[in-house]
Amino acid sequence: MVSPYLPTLYRRARGLTGNAADAQDVSQETVLKAWSRLGQFAGKQDDPIDDFRAWISRIAANTSIDLLRQRRDGNASAGRLASNGTRCSETPPCDRKICQRMCTACRK
Repeated sequence: MVSPYLPTLYRRARGLTGNAADAQDVSQETVLKAWSRLGQFAGKQDDPIDDFRAWISRIAANTSIDLLRQRRDGNASAGRLASNGTRCSETPPCDRKICQRMCTACRK
């Protein structure tokens, strides 16, 4: 469902973060956020593809901005963002494994 949008998400994140590794992290985080909040998506019936693209692109932009704010405020010491806003190094190992599996599945 989100695979066609991954290149767009990556480009948007790369443009905002200016860093390939951060853009990859943001893209993966965006997919996780979109998946967990799919029930909040309120697209129109007549053009759901454009609505979904706009919705997931906004999530990517906001996630990029959150990362930049954390860096600016000195809160981005190490690790990646987890879906609940914490650093992956702070998440339980089982959650990290799930995140990694979902991200791997999305790349296929």
